[in-house]
Amino acid sequence: VEAARCFSQGFAGDVYFVALSDLQDAALLPEAILDALSGRAAAGPSSTSSLEKVIEALSHRPVLLLLDNFEQLVAGGGALVRSLVESVPQLRVLVTSRQRLGVRGEREFVLMPLPIPRAPEVGDSPQALEKYVSVQLFVDRAGAVRSDFELQDSNAPVVAQL
Repeated sequence: VEAARCFSQGFAGDVYFVALSDLQDAALLPEAILDALSGRAAAGPSSTSSLEKVIEALSHRPVLLLLDNFEQLVAGGGALVRSLVESVPQLRVLVTSRQRLGVRGEREFVLMPLPIPRAPEVGDSPQALEKYVSVQLFVDRAGAVRSDFELQDSNAPVVAQL
């Protein structure tokens, strides 16, 4: 999401986020994109394929399409992304994945890991650990699973170790 925000600065078109972490079948990718486009996708006749509907919906103005967590779809989904890019000249696609798609024109942006606390450098106090973005992310994700999770003196050493 942060990458889409950064890339969309000065972008004159629409930006759509497609969460794909739960999708295991690349054949369902057009429907997932249509869901993200929601009201923009034309219903079209039933004989129109989902891919054709996606192409039609994306063809009217510049669009940045963020396909997040694509790694499990690379085998079948790379060809679909290639079809979209070739069919819609104003389309820009940002794919987050642990694997390259192998699509012509693809550019890889390698992300470095978040800084982590090192035991000798940082104490295990919650206040010291909260300065690290990696710890903030961990606390956020842990709080999403357990709403009562807090970084405390009792769990700070374990969080620092993780």
